[in-house]
Amino acid sequence: MSTAVSHRRRKEVIDALRRGTVPGQGLDILAVGLDRFGAALSAELDTVAGGGSVFKAVRGEYGAGKTFFTRHLAEKASSRGFATAEVQISETETPLHRLETVYRRVTESLR
Repeated sequence: MSTAVSHRRRKEVIDALRRGTVPGQGLDILAVGLDRFGAALSAELDTVAGGGSVFKAVRGEYGAGKTFFTRHLAEKASSRGFATAEVQISETETPLHRLETVYRRVTESLR
């Protein structure tokens, strides 16, 4: 079953793909093969909603879909009322051993 997608949303997604970037929103249109993670991620969001905590680190080769996956998860979390932040750890810009820098990046990207 296909869902109607507005012209504006299609354009935003296609323009992002043309730039070689992950679209800022509308990732559910493109999400393929993530069904196997759906139940586990929903359960973890339930845990957090109940006052618990969960941590995930995503690792993979260039082009493996890390950014897509994490932004897709952020969309799911946002739709449930969670605040989200995206931080990319790098040796020069945001080294993991500089926690004050990591924290600053989290607060800067909080949505």
